[in-house]
Amino acid sequence: MKEFLKKYKWFLAAGVLAAAVLAVAFFSGGNVEKARQQAQQTLAVATADSTAPVTAYTTAPYVGDSTAPPATAPAATRGAQPSTAPKPTAAPAATAPAATKSVSIVPAKPEPKPTAAPKPTAAPVSTEAPGCTVSVSCATVFDNLDRLDDGIAQALPADGWILPPSKVTLQDGDTAFSVLQRVCREKNIPMEFSFTPMYDSDYVEGIGNLYEFDCGANSGWMYCVNGMFPSVGSSAVTLQSGDTVEWRYTCNLGYDVGGGR
Repeated sequence: MKEFLKKYKWFLAAGVLAAAVLAVAFFSGGNVEKARQQAQQTLAVATADSTAPVTAYTTAPYVGDSTAPPATAPAATRGAQPSTAPKPTAAPAATAPAATKSVSIVPAKPEPKPTAAPKPTAAPVSTEAPGCTVSVSCATVFDNLDRLDDGIAQALPADGWILPPSKVTLQDGDTAFSVLQRVCREKNIPMEFSFTPMYDSDYVEGIGNLYEFDCGANSGWMYCVNGMFPSVGSSAVTLQSGDTVEWRYTCNLGYDVGGGR
């Protein structure tokens, strides 16, 4: 019996299906002939190939409808292996390349190096010894020869310079008097002086054989430093390097040499 059912199970199934189709068509008053033809076709196919799958409709076709019922998905065939086709894998989403940020590299400006301030240059040290200029003039006498004592004019220089302007090295504490005294000694020029306690200073009486009152009652020796006639004695004026000391013989209380009072 099992062998029979196994061998003819498709025939039996096809017959039952055909009968079901005819019954539905009959009771629904539909097209019996068309249903019968369909059942015969189904049976013929089943007998031709016992392995053909049997197509079953889930719903009966509408009676009187000339359009064939919509086909439904065929039942799974016995013994058919499930589809092993791999599921389509979604294409990897194209990732947009990350936007590259344009970075412009600006080289840093090198900081200017501080320039060293120039070192102050020391003033050149003078190797020259400090000194002053000294001169002795009796030029005014030649404008007053009528007042001059006899024989004195022949002892005086014709150009009026007993000592022309000369450079003299200064020593510590040198005064207008000490410089005159030293230079006259070095030049062999006669010089006479006296100390005046009233003025606490040395008074020059004569230089180069020319003395006070030799050319009148208002004559004598005067001195100036840098063009100025001091109001003190010559031994009270301390000299500085570069000073100019001028000894001038006056015949009129200094007015004829620029030092009148």
